[in-house]
Formats: sequence, C-alpha cells, structure tokens
Amino acid sequence: MLSGGQSPGPETPKMSPLIEPLSWMLGTWLSEPPGHGVYPSLQPFHYLEEVHISHVGQPMLNFSFNAFHPDTKKPMHRECGFIRLKPDSNKVAFVSAQNTGIVEMEEGEVNGQELCITSHSIARMSLAAEPPVEQVKPPRGLPVPEPAREWGTTEGSLVTSRRSPSYQWANGPPCAVCLH
Repeated sequence: MLSGGQSPGPETPKMSPLIEPLSWMLGTWLSEPPGHGVYPSLQPFHYLEEVHISHVGQPMLNFSFNAFHPDTKKPMHRECGFIRLKPDSNKVAFVSAQNTGIVEMEEGEVNGQELCITSHSIARMSLAAEPPVEQVKPPRGLPVPEPAREWGTTEGSLVTSRRSPSYQWANGPPCAVCLH
C-alpha cells in the first residue's frame, strides 16, 4: 500500500563504481539560452529545457528531460529513462520513454567527458501516433550518420545536441541546447 506525504528515504547512496565515468553528467541543468528545434512536420521552434540526472546507488543513472515553451512556460516534450555502461568498457546505452508514447533505445560510447549515442530502436504504445521512423538510420546507400545524440561539457556547462533523421541527412541543423 502507498500513502501520501514525504518519504523519509535514505541519504543519497554511494555511486556504483560502474557508472563513475558518467559522474560529470550528474545534476540539474537548465538551458540558457533557449534551445532551437527543427522537425519536418513543425515550424522551427525554441524551447527551454531542464535536465535532471541522478543515481540511487545502482549501476545506472536516472534521467528526466522536461522541455517548456520559452515565453509561456507551457510544458512541451517530456522524456525519462536510464543510462547504463557495459562493465569494463566505454559502451553506453540509453533507454527512454517519452510523453508521446514513444520508447527509444540508443547505444554508443563515452570517452572522457564526451558521450555519443545513436538510435538502436524505437517503439510506440498502441495509443500513440505512428512514429515517423522505427530506427534512426540513413537511407540505403548513404553513409552511417554521426551520432544522433551527443553530450559533453564545456566551461562548467553540459552541452547536448540531438539530430532527427528526417532532416539530418538533408544537412539540416541539429536541435541543440547548452545547459547550465
């Protein structure tokens, strides 16, 4: 049985050594200035984003991404999930669930304070609209793209960019945001 109110919960546990290479990502980060997005079915848009990355002592990080309209503060996109590292390697995997009913798996590598991942698979709940893609990959005959999502740090900020397959191969700009 669950009850309301504050949970006494323990203090933040010690970080699992398996995810220490990702410790630079921990914290709550706010976009400044607003990010810019482009998507084929929408007009170009700006957004504010709050990213919260934490751990509970397990060998993974927890994350939530919350985007808001920069003027009205109306909620836009939401995403939450987990980041795992393969033991004794630099291989990393993201699994995320989005408020649109889409679930995405992304895999890649972490090198120092740079993390690059590419879509592995995309699924949707039956109530959600069909996603425009099932996997982020280039059309036949085109080279494998740069990573679909990149993370890094610069001057105390967490910087992330995300590319959508619908415009990446048309040399469109990625969605990008600098989080402080």
